[in-house]
Amino acid sequence: MMDSSQLKYFSLISYGSTYCDNDLIIPFIQKMSYLQELRLVISVSREDTNQIVNGNNLYTDILIYLSELKSFRFSIYTYISNRNVSIDNFPSNDDIKQSFDYNRFGKEDNLQLSKEAEKLELITFTRLFELRVALAHMDYVEQLLFNRYTHLPRLRQLQIKYNQLITLTNNFTNDEKQFNCLQVQHLMINECFVRPQNFSLFFPLL
Repeated sequence: MMDSSQLKYFSLISYGSTYCDNDLIIPFIQKMSYLQELRLVISVSREDTNQIVNGNNLYTDILIYLSELKSFRFSIYTYISNRNVSIDNFPSNDDIKQSFDYNRFGKEDNLQLSKEAEKLELITFTRLFELRVALAHMDYVEQLLFNRYTHLPRLRQLQIKYNQLITLTNNFTNDEKQFNCLQVQHLMINECFVRPQNFSLFFPLL
């Protein structure tokens, strides 16, 4: 069996949320002292907003252990399991960005969307083809699926709750061109529903 400490290239992509990143994933990566390229796409669960993964965590938990690292591509989604937490307690975009700037990241690949959506510049995710927002707060769903906030040109798969769609589209009466749904080819809704009259305007490829 190959010794992981000798690896130069490592990629981990996991769509399931985990509580074990600090106990299993991080210690495993820390052993890869010769690593040159790292790609990390994971979803982690936390109890409170002060545990959201930021640049400080990535620097102290990963980067200082990988002196040979030349490329680090990452997308880390933090799921807050405590439903009683107010969205007002979430860190702002500036808080998250500062943690990356302070640690001198070459590029901020991990984005925490704030509640102050009207202050955000348009963000484009050119390689995002699958989006799961069924467990997300409605504010984040709006920021991701309204194309005045976020542009998702390659979005092909979308997991969402039907009541989120109803709220987002105002019962499918809003202008369909406002949403990042026109290219979706696979819609995952874990409940039965009858397609409303204007449904095909929002999802013409379904």
